[in-house]
Amino acid sequence: MLGNCGLAEDINHCPHYIRDKEGCGADHTSCGFFRESGKETKEKAEYMRKPRWFEQYYNR
Repeated sequence: MLGNCGLAEDINHCPHYIRDKEGCGADHTSCGFFRESGKETKEKAEYMRKPRWFEQYYNR
C-alpha cells in the first residue's frame, strides 16, 4: 500500500519511506504523517451562528 507522507523529505528518516515515489511503503496507517493516496479530505462546513439562550431577553 503506497500512501502519501506528510513529513518533509529532508527530515524524514522513516525506514518505510520511499524517496523516489515520495510515499510510505508500509502496510499500516498508525503513523501520524500517513495519508492514503487518492482519498480526499472533507472540508468543514461554514459555521452558522446560533442564537444564545439569553439573547431573547435583550431589548433591541
